[in-house]
Amino acid sequence: DLAVVCMSWVSTIPELMGSDSGSAGGFQVIRAFRVFKMVRLLVRIKVLRDLIAAIFQVLPRMGAIMILLSLMFYIFAVLFTQLLSEMVIEDYYDDGLPLKPFGNLHLSLLTCLEM
Repeated sequence: DLAVVCMSWVSTIPELMGSDSGSAGGFQVIRAFRVFKMVRLLVRIKVLRDLIAAIFQVLPRMGAIMILLSLMFYIFAVLFTQLLSEMVIEDYYDDGLPLKPFGNLHLSLLTCLEM
């Protein structure tokens, strides 16, 4: 740990002196090793290990929820495209043309997401 911290301090000296970033590029790799200190914390502290395990157990369920939500957005976008494709907003112009928020499926998805 001490070596990583000392090397990261040494790597800031060229930046403080105003030299180009190419000369200090080798020190960027050493800075990346600071991430491994956080991984060591996850291994040592049981509460953090349990938290990470719980997050990985919930991820498949969250994926299923995201798929269901995406399917609902798609269904409503198709519905609004069929029902409101001719609706034009006269007050708002995009590049000089009237805006049709439900003109095609892509715009309907975007409009449903913005709502």
